[in-house]
Formats: sequence, C-alpha cells, structure tokens
Amino acid sequence: GVGLHLMIGCPHEDLNDDAASVARVVELKVDTVRIHPLLVIEGTELAGRTDFTPITLENAVERTAKMVSSLEQNGISIIRMGLQDNELLAAQVIAGPYHPAFGELVRGRILLNQILNQVPAEKEISTFELHLGTKNAAKMKAQKNYQINELRSRLNYNSFILKTLEVQNDDKSEIRIRYADGATECRQIEFS
Repeated sequence: GVGLHLMIGCPHEDLNDDAASVARVVELKVDTVRIHPLLVIEGTELAGRTDFTPITLENAVERTAKMVSSLEQNGISIIRMGLQDNELLAAQVIAGPYHPAFGELVRGRILLNQILNQVPAEKEISTFELHLGTKNAAKMKAQKNYQINELRSRLNYNSFILKTLEVQNDDKSEIRIRYADGATECRQIEFS
C-alpha cells in the first residue's frame, strides 16, 4: 500500500494548512499515514533561526488529534504519531513539542474531544462523572492525567469521578452530569 508522512508546525503553517493536507491525503487515497510535529534538532539550519517559534505540545496534540480523526473517518490508517523515541533524538531536540508518548497523548485527546462534544457548554457543572471501559479510562489517566487535567480546564467542574467499567466493549460509555442548579443528566456515548 501507499503511505505518506505528514509534519505539522512548519514555519508559516496554520490550521488551514492541516485541513488542506488532510484533504489532499484523502484525495490521493493513500493507505497509511505517519504524523509528527516539527522538532528543532541541534545543528540544523532551523536551530539557528530566531524568527521561528515551534508550536507547543498542547497545540501539537490538539492539531494532530483533529487530523487523525478526519483521516481515520476516511478509512486511512495512522501507523505512527510522533517520532520514534530514542536517547539520541531526545538529546538532540532543542525546541518543539517532543514527547516520548506523543501518540498516546493524541489518542487520549481524540477520546476527550468525543466526550466534550456530548457536554452542553452553557450550564455550570457541579459534578462530572465518567463511566469508561478499561482502555478508555487508561487513555484519560495516561501521562499523569493529561486528558483529565485538560477536561478540568475546559469544563470547570467542582467534582470529578472516573469509574472504570469491566466491559469487553470499550465503545460504549456513559457521562453523568450534576449541574450547579441541582439538575442531573445522563448521556450514553458511543466512541467511533
């Protein structure tokens, strides 16, 4: 099969460029894609430039999550996100969103975005409770609760409960929300 390698965060690039790249990859009908953010490596031309600031890790995770979701919805397999972790690379990266578990952060962000799409933004939340299967709960807790911390920053709830369900199928989960006004709501989620 045919595969492509995409790099995000290049100089003068923005979200419109990400969308254009995804559209072109879909148009080309490739089988697989690798995606990683631009990293500034010691000794390269980019390392000496003062007119370029690499994207942040958070920005790279969010942008890659959007691209991966779109590509996978179009039947394209993602075979790697981020660069293969090794000691030599880690020692030579002087700037940019390098993380040894970048792909894990992106998969967790895709899950977080699916959860956030189910939550009404207009109401103040008192308690936010997630009931997730084992794999999805692990994605939320991975890398020192990276996605849970992002969820807190976006929803501003008073209390958070994550319950892990011992289920065979991780595709179906549940959100229970108690609002500040005392109302409660329960939503079923199906993850794609």
